[in-house]
Amino acid sequence: MQAGAALIVLLAGAAPAEAESFTAADFLTWDDANRGAYVEISVGMAGLIAQQIDAAKAECITTWYFSRMSAANDEVYAAMRRFPDHHPRALILAVLRKRCDVFQRED
Repeated sequence: MQAGAALIVLLAGAAPAEAESFTAADFLTWDDANRGAYVEISVGMAGLIAQQIDAAKAECITTWYFSRMSAANDEVYAAMRRFPDHHPRALILAVLRKRCDVFQRED
């Protein structure tokens, strides 16, 4: 499996049952610490996978998120508020794609 495909499986929804029932609206009810940890782990894993595809894009992910975690989390949460019926990992991936042009089809 290509690294990009692996990331999509990882971030877009772990298991079909979870993907169908767990939404951004559910995620946004969590406390700040748990939300932050979930996003941080997801972004960190995305960075590791991106490193296998394109080091510059992996650096973009790392720099964008870890140099400004609070603002980055706010951006992710805003996407979740805008699309509350989507899975949180899909929205994290969408923000990473927007910010770092990563995990596109050609990757």
